[in-house]
Parts: sequence; C-alpha cells; structure tokens
Amino acid sequence: MPTQVRTLSPAYESFIKQNFLQTLQPASLIAIAGTFTCSHKNKMAIKSKTKIENQLRPKTNKALVETIILAKKNPAWIKVAGLLTISRRKRKDINLTEIEKTEGKTFVVCGKVLSQGGITKKVKVVALSFSEKAKEKLKAAGCETLTIAEEIQKNKDAKEVIILQ
Repeated sequence: MPTQVRTLSPAYESFIKQNFLQTLQPASLIAIAGTFTCSHKNKMAIKSKTKIENQLRPKTNKALVETIILAKKNPAWIKVAGLLTISRRKRKDINLTEIEKTEGKTFVVCGKVLSQGGITKKVKVVALSFSEKAKEKLKAAGCETLTIAEEIQKNKDAKEVIILQ
C-alpha cells in the first residue's frame, strides 16, 4: 500500500536511481515519470558477494566465518550469507512462538533461537545458535536442530526452507 508520493527534480531523481535503487526490491519501488511510490515493507536486497566478503573480514568467530563462506559459495544460500554478515546487535533472535505460528517444515534463523513460548509441531530448525532451554523444548517436541553450516551441506538447493528474520 503506497505511503508517500512525491514529484522529484530530474537531478535528484537520477541521484536516487543511482544510489538507492539497488537496495530496494523492484516491487517496492516504482519510478514512473518522476513519481516514486514506496511501500512500508521494503525488504533487504540480496547483498553482492563482494559486499559479503568485505563485511566478513572483521568477523572473528571462526564458526560464523566458515558458515558465511559456505553460504556465499552456494547461490541458493546467498541471502543467508548476507543476513549473517550484519552486526550481532542487528541480528534478529527468534522465539519458539514465532516458529510455531509460521507454516513450513524447515526454518532458518540467522541468529539465535530462544525458548520463549512452546512448540507442538514437528519441524526442522536451522540456526546459528540455540539457547539451552530452546534446544531442550525442540528435542522434547521431536524437532530436528541443525546449525546453518550443516543444513547448507545437506540441502544445497535450499528446498522447502523458510528464512525467519
């Protein structure tokens, strides 16, 4: 649903196109005759391999670096690599309640799975890390828990994978 419509000068419009169009999905930005319509739900664009590599350099967690490299090499997992390169403070942690509400069989969490709530369905949860209580609850519910690196090696095509962010 459009939230804002503005008519821009040609110089400013070309500046916007050159600098910001790559970061927005095509469906969320429409550039017609100098009028831009942006929706509220701008999702993160898939990062380039070069940007992922540049953001990978300062990382010191060996397991995280190896996971990002694995994800970066596989085109089906490139979005996960981009999500893993963001800072730890911006990385989203997911509670079991959110997994319970979402339909699907395999969930990828590019952060930590926390134990708030419960889970009743049998699913596969793939995450960077799990809290101890969350792991116990998932095992008790009969769910499979894997690290992202393990899932990339098992499921190279990322079939039936839902990324929670």
